[in-house]
Amino acid sequence: MTAAIILAAGRGSRLGDLTSCRPKCLTELNGRSLLSRQISALREAGIYQIAIVTGYKGELLHSAGLPCFYNSDWETTGIFTSLSRANEWLRCGAVIVSYGDIFYSSKTITALKKQKGPLALTYDPNWYELWSKRSSTPLDDAESFVLDDKGRVKSIGKKIASHVQAHGQYMGLMRMSPMGWKQIREAAQTLGSSIRKADMTTVVSVAIEMGMPVTAIPCIGKWGEVDTVEDVNLYQSKEFMLDD
Repeated sequence: MTAAIILAAGRGSRLGDLTSCRPKCLTELNGRSLLSRQISALREAGIYQIAIVTGYKGELLHSAGLPCFYNSDWETTGIFTSLSRANEWLRCGAVIVSYGDIFYSSKTITALKKQKGPLALTYDPNWYELWSKRSSTPLDDAESFVLDDKGRVKSIGKKIASHVQAHGQYMGLMRMSPMGWKQIREAAQTLGSSIRKADMTTVVSVAIEMGMPVTAIPCIGKWGEVDTVEDVNLYQSKEFMLDD
């Protein structure tokens, strides 16, 4: 049975007052929090064993009634450290891992759930259109996501100078098997002291260099990443039509 872990330890300081009193995952779009949207998408895809990794104002997430893992060092560590707090789940079976600041469809989760390899990442092949709506300088917040001729990821997390250098953008959503988690931990150990602040794309990039096969799954339907107030306004606009 596939489980899910939502990484919701961070504050999201770029959202300003929207996260002054609550975790980033409780940011609302059209009256529904990101966390609520994630839980609904997961459950619609048949995933009911869901946990949250908490940190900033984590007590506000207990009302969701889900198991919680706590990253007490959320202010000084990166996403890999937060994920490590859920080690007992990651070692026991396949897990969908979701960043706490995104939304996505149940169809994307269903496609991801079907994968059998050690690690599969979802990506948006039409990312440049969305990034151009999010920012007047879309490349500032874009990273490489390059596929090989077998549809596997061969480059991720590098800065790019042109949108044609990326086949998509990683969404912050993945499926990992226990063997995949073992390989990811081995890759992270090579980072030395920088492991504490490591993000997932850095660790995955190292794992790929060490020979780990990483499958790429294109998203289905609407999705979005919420980093700024401008993002919130975009996703709530008639142009985006989030809930249509």
